[in-house]
Amino acid sequence: VGSADWVSGAGLSTPTSQRSFDASCAGCHFTGFSLEGDATSGFRASGIPSFEGAFDYDLDGRNEEIDVGCEGCHGPGSEHVEAAGNGVAIVSPGLLTPDRSVALCARCHSRAGGSDTADGPLTDASHRLAPAGIRRSELIASYHRRPEAVDGDLYPSGDPARDRLAALAHVRSPMHRNARTLTRCTDCHDVHGSAEAHDLRAPIGSTAVCTSCHAEARYTTDLGTHLMMATRDSHAVARDEMTCVGCHLPTAGHAGAERLGLRDAVPATSTAVQYWQGDVASHRYRVAGFDTAASQPATVTQACGLCHAARLPNP
Repeated sequence: VGSADWVSGAGLSTPTSQRSFDASCAGCHFTGFSLEGDATSGFRASGIPSFEGAFDYDLDGRNEEIDVGCEGCHGPGSEHVEAAGNGVAIVSPGLLTPDRSVALCARCHSRAGGSDTADGPLTDASHRLAPAGIRRSELIASYHRRPEAVDGDLYPSGDPARDRLAALAHVRSPMHRNARTLTRCTDCHDVHGSAEAHDLRAPIGSTAVCTSCHAEARYTTDLGTHLMMATRDSHAVARDEMTCVGCHLPTAGHAGAERLGLRDAVPATSTAVQYWQGDVASHRYRVAGFDTAASQPATVTQACGLCHAARLPNP
């Protein structure tokens, strides 16, 4: 029943019950997730039966919705249908407050859960997922099984070192907490999907999403000019290669990709620094300066460090 193998850096291996796909992963990838069993006998996950289901994961003879479907964010729709719609018994994420809207995404984009394991989805003691629309304070009080970040999750700068920390980085950032507006995940991402990378509302090289709020002239002028003003440095980089997110959302964390990046090993008398090719954007919206180069595999060591090698720890 369920997944028998686990993909790891060393290849395929049999996981413990707590680290199985059923216990650690299915909660965020199945709609209508439920979990049976325990750490001794093993966990068995299932999703909501659907005539459009992908396949019969729990082998009960019915196909299940193996993906994030409508009810994952809008809540179970049976009562809504029985009431002939009219806004009854349904969650409309677009009408949620910023706090509840971010909490909706944080149910999965967080490492604070666990079905008897630290890395599972945000579930209660009965292995039930947090319902859509609850407050962040309720999510933390009733569904967090460990702190949002523990040793090894964050770099000294505050950038995430691992995946599934985007929600934490966002709510701690001035992009969410400021005197003007509380931003939501959906301000930049289209939850129904888009043709852009990461389901962004605009191409990743566009400034349209950023300047929809940051409309002051210092942000809307040529990015090369802005970069020179910010760094007091000359940059012979093509304009179309410069993006807001290139500097303000460094791909600091690394998850499954774990690709080796720049190796800073000169001179020979210095300790070599091996950087990773990060694949998870920080969502702290802070530029990773050269002062972070020795402690984290941030964008600065990849895009910037290739030219500005003299600013790295081992020039």
